[in-house]
Amino acid sequence: MLSRLYRADDVYTDADSNAYSLPTFLGNHDMGRIGYFLKQDNPGASDAELLRRDLFAHELMYLTRGQPVVYYGDEQGFTGRGGDKAARAPMFAAKAAQYLADDLIGTDATHARANFDTGHPLYRGIRTLADLTARHPALRDGAQIERLAQGGVYAFSRIDARDQVEYVVALNNGAAPQRAAVPTYSAGMAFTPIYPKPGARATSDSGGRLTVTVPARSAVVYRAAGRLAAPAARPSVSLRLPAALGGRAEIAAAVPGDGFDQVTFAAKVGGGPWRVLGTDDARPFRVFHDLAGVPAGTPVAYKAVVRDSAGRTASAQARGTVGGR
Repeated sequence: MLSRLYRADDVYTDADSNAYSLPTFLGNHDMGRIGYFLKQDNPGASDAELLRRDLFAHELMYLTRGQPVVYYGDEQGFTGRGGDKAARAPMFAAKAAQYLADDLIGTDATHARANFDTGHPLYRGIRTLADLTARHPALRDGAQIERLAQGGVYAFSRIDARDQVEYVVALNNGAAPQRAAVPTYSAGMAFTPIYPKPGARATSDSGGRLTVTVPARSAVVYRAAGRLAAPAARPSVSLRLPAALGGRAEIAAAVPGDGFDQVTFAAKVGGGPWRVLGTDDARPFRVFHDLAGVPAGTPVAYKAVVRDSAGRTASAQARGTVGGR
């Protein structure tokens, strides 16, 4: 499911933004709180299990692309009873019966008293995640490259294009720890665990696979000891256009190899100027060009420029016609 979700990120790519700038949230005043969803989906679960699932949901939100938004009170274990008014309990002591009956996660507190507890386990967990992404900006705004979607483990790399240091994130939604060999860009590279706590280094094998153990319903993050190595070969790129241009046309680029590459797309509609459509930093490389309102028969020229991790570039062009090729 996550693989399918993030594959659709290219739909949001344009000249000055992409899916990385989208706000992400686990719940809000309209749809209800994450605590409510967890209780609905796991009837009879202990408070400890709900707490672990709640923190796991925040780990997913903070470590994947997008700009995380924490709905007030979620850090205090608020649950509510669904959307709209039922998810708007105050942080200060409440008097409304509908709020006083709520069972909070991770605490014995109730809404009968103010809830501003900086020692709450969810508050501490969310603060740890916020501090982590502040210290390591690649985890907030870096490229996200899917590495593994197997069983209950989902793993990906995060890379800042300037620093060129790879972070490996692995999440496990299963009820037991899982061991996984996660592909990386570097063979024989030392990786240091930085979340949930420091630990002994692990080294990727000759094929670039990093073996990690991910606790149940938890996440781990590793940071490479060095920068990405320059690819042996210079980059190349080719363009693929749809059979008929129109609507939101998928413009795709093929780049040989499996290194860390970025592809910038541009288009020239009719006799107009070249305009950047957007940059994609994860395979499959593509953008969706909005051609709504462009008359049939209008020629369109496309250009793709690939930049590899060593800063070397290559380009390709292709031409099509709205309504046909």
